Amino acid sequence: MVRIEKWAVVFVSGNVYTPPEQRDRALYGAVYGHPKFEEGFMVQTSDIIGGSVKTPEGHVAKTRSRDYLLGEPDPAYMTWLEQNGTTFDPEQPIKDANA
Repeated sequence: MVRIEKWAVVFVSGNVYTPPEQRDRALYGAVYGHPKFEEGFMVQTSDIIGGSVKTPEGHVAKTRSRDYLLGEPDPAYMTWLEQNGTTFDPEQPIKDANA
């Protein structure tokens, strides 16, 4: 499975007036084990589908094109979450926007 490190959730659709739960989201980070990119290449994934799921290997995020094993989030993303009043939950790193 492809692993993504130093990742962040980014909005890929809508504008500042579109509520977050109605905007498509993707992952941005360094991928390892991806069939199309060199190790550590920074990518933006296709849209995230739902929230992350805990597996024996770790948390997995499903996108339209593939599943990604979540490594460590980007420290800058963690700072941004904190500054914007969002609590990071390590037991559910990516929440379903529609839940």
